Amino acid sequence: MNNFYTPPTGAVPSVQTHNYDHSLQDPILRDVLSSIKFVSDFDKKKSVMNFISEITQCQILENNAISLQYLNLLISGWGTNSNIDSTNGVSCDDLLYICSLEWNIIKDRLEMQVSQIFKPIDLEILIDFARNFFIQLMDVQTGTCQQGRVIRIWQIAYSYAIFL
Repeated sequence: MNNFYTPPTGAVPSVQTHNYDHSLQDPILRDVLSSIKFVSDFDKKKSVMNFISEITQCQILENNAISLQYLNLLISGWGTNSNIDSTNGVSCDDLLYICSLEWNIIKDRLEMQVSQIFKPIDLEILIDFARNFFIQLMDVQTGTCQQGRVIRIWQIAYSYAIFL
């Protein structure tokens, strides 16, 4: 795999994550965040680790040394203040858990459809999810602070919240 990533032509990286301070207020994602507060940290991490095991098997350009470096940063920060954005009141750990739920729902839809009538759209959604996840991980390099970690993973969780 390549150890670099070139963004698509015309892509503009969002460098200033602090523009989002106090603004992560989507009601759907906030409801999901509230509902998972009762899930044990052990169960969340188990789900996230299974998700990571699966998504890192995707043979796509965006799954590279840079994205994996920042994925390891998020995982090594699990349960610590480095993954908690107190400005927005959101934990990167919880957002990774939501991503794992979204991944499983999309994957389950795909598996059900394969046994019935195959609809390639869900395979495309799964690959799109993986690409966007790894792109956001690479973007963490522009800001590894708590807000930088959270806003990157928020973008994925928010983008696929329709599946929850």
